[in-house]
Amino acid sequence: LDQLRSWRTPNGAEIASTLEDQRRARIATMATTGPKNPQFTASFNALTPTVAAGGETSARLSQTIFDPDDDYGGLPRTEGYELIGRYCAGCHSLEIVMQQRASVARWDYMLTWMTEKQNMPPLRPDDREVVLSYLVDHFGTGSE
Repeated sequence: LDQLRSWRTPNGAEIASTLEDQRRARIATMATTGPKNPQFTASFNALTPTVAAGGETSARLSQTIFDPDDDYGGLPRTEGYELIGRYCAGCHSLEIVMQQRASVARWDYMLTWMTEKQNMPPLRPDDREVVLSYLVDHFGTGSE
């Protein structure tokens, strides 16, 4: 709005004033029509529905909820989570990782693809094994 006010046009200040009035009106409307006591809940579960082979829900996976306030997005704290945070979160959110359900072969392919085509830094062979194992254990489909 300050940029609009400083325009060297005859109606720059008028436009800025109109936009400011419209913004204030929208805020006033939201304040009067919104809930008086909004209830905030953890409504997003990145792994729901999580159904294991045979149709049973996996308790371990269904309890994994993406947490934007956690440095590691709510990743399960087992060996490899720091590597996932370091390599994956450098390019995209950990929420994306937690939403995936892939086989061993597909996770392996995705790691190769991200390194070769998306400029992810190459993993050392021992780190790659840990990362692949972590992804399969926590976000796998249970199939090869």
